[in-house]
Amino acid sequence: MNELKAIELKDKNNNVIGTYVEVHERIRYFREAPEYYGWSITTEILPSPDKTIMMQTKVINTFGVVVATGIAMEKEDSSFINKGSHVENCETSAWGRAMACLGIGITEHVRSREEMENAISNQEPMTSEQRNKISKLMGTLEKSVTQKVRANIFNEMNTFTPEKADLCIAFLEPTKGNCWHTTLVRAV
Repeated sequence: MNELKAIELKDKNNNVIGTYVEVHERIRYFREAPEYYGWSITTEILPSPDKTIMMQTKVINTFGVVVATGIAMEKEDSSFINKGSHVENCETSAWGRAMACLGIGITEHVRSREEMENAISNQEPMTSEQRNKISKLMGTLEKSVTQKVRANIFNEMNTFTPEKADLCIAFLEPTKGNCWHTTLVRAV
């Protein structure tokens, strides 16, 4: 069976901000992986306001038990793609969320590609001074800070707003970072 292929997501300045496994890759993996043999996915339309569609996808194992779900909502005129395909886009998003809930295709985020790109395009990025300070402080972390925590900061750094960067700096500074395990959850 082929491995999942991830694509790089980039910000306005063409900096790589993370990776993303597209929904068609997740579905392909789900259909080919032996551990999911006999499992199914179903999608239903949920009640929603006018010009909006909401769907829920359920992943069902061979015993008929729902083991993962994904919900998505799309407005008919909210984007160029949705003007002609908001129903299809909603279904694909619900499938992707259900696959992510099952653990298929998660790289760094559960969010959809469009959600990540939209959030990044609408936010003010951290300053170069903040970026440099975070990079410098990352090199001074104690060994007790796990590799997972380090990787999480590194992976999320390109999406930091100035406020989020300040929180991360406060976490990383030796005099303030003594409660790193609780601060990190709020900062990153």
